[in-house]
Amino acid sequence: MPKIVDREAKKKALARSAAIALATHGYGTVTLTHMAREAGCTTGTLGYYFDGKDDLVAAALRVTFDRLEERLDKDRDGKEGFLAIIEEILPVDELRRLECRMWVNFWAHASYLDSLRALNAELSASWTALLTESLRHSLPELDAMPKRRVQTLAATTLSLLHGLIVQSVVQPATFDLAYIREILAHYIEDLKAAHRNAA
Repeated sequence: MPKIVDREAKKKALARSAAIALATHGYGTVTLTHMAREAGCTTGTLGYYFDGKDDLVAAALRVTFDRLEERLDKDRDGKEGFLAIIEEILPVDELRRLECRMWVNFWAHASYLDSLRALNAELSASWTALLTESLRHSLPELDAMPKRRVQTLAATTLSLLHGLIVQSVVQPATFDLAYIREILAHYIEDLKAAHRNAA
């Protein structure tokens, strides 16, 4: 009897492997051969599930974002504080270091490749929505703020996080995890202080 393959589960598994290849080689040099080797399959298999390199790159980025969202969902129930939640985005282990490298490389190419700009806009909107929800969940003092104001704070936080991710990749000796945590802790304290002063 032929083996029944869950197409969506297979695509996600291939996309996760592609994400590792993307982080390792970078968008400009990664090939379908690299991705197939990481996934332990042939390029023909990738071609069966995806419409070329850009389609697979998009899937790799989306599955990485989905994994981040799952981690944040768990932390909302298990940790206290916004800082603990956003640590899930930071390079705290090898997996997340690879994710950070992948994002930095993607952003660099999205700055001049039209084919990646729409995907970057889509993912940025998802990041902002996720952080908006996390802010409201973790900092109850923001409940009285208008929705638009919280969204703006989320966008500001995202800009800071993206900058720290870039620095952690290009200047890891300076922007190590301890220093990034210190920066974020001060940022959150300033955020709370600003809200108290405005109340």
